Amino acid sequence: MIDQPEYTPAPTTEIPGPDLFMIVLKVADWPGMVNWYVERLGLLEILVDEQHRFALLAAGGGRLALQGDQGGGTTRRDDGVRLVFLVPDVDHERTRLLDKGIEVGAPIDNLLEGYREIRFRDPEGTSLSFFAWTDSTQFSRFRQPPG
Repeated sequence: MIDQPEYTPAPTTEIPGPDLFMIVLKVADWPGMVNWYVERLGLLEILVDEQHRFALLAAGGGRLALQGDQGGGTTRRDDGVRLVFLVPDVDHERTRLLDKGIEVGAPIDNLLEGYREIRFRDPEGTSLSFFAWTDSTQFSRFRQPPG
């Protein structure tokens, strides 16, 4: 049996780095998948945006988002997940990532939902997004899942 090192908690309660806000699953049958996760799995709706085929669901202490295809086609299987991180300042993070040689898209402002984001990919192609709230009412609304 191998001796495991004793766990030592971090000296601070502050979480370093970006805060994983949600996982986004890109789905082909958006209404059916929203129904399945809510009615069958028992997740709670936080936000349902039919126009953009987007649903944010509470999953215990986490959040799961379902994003439907907006162009009428099917979702590419190799592009089915996006990791979304909450950061304090999108522009600062964009500069930091560019300085590290990471290709990052231009900032996107979503005025309807009150946030600004950047998107990029990891070396294996997984989609990532860093976002910051621009509307403080949305920040307080989504800070913690209901429950």
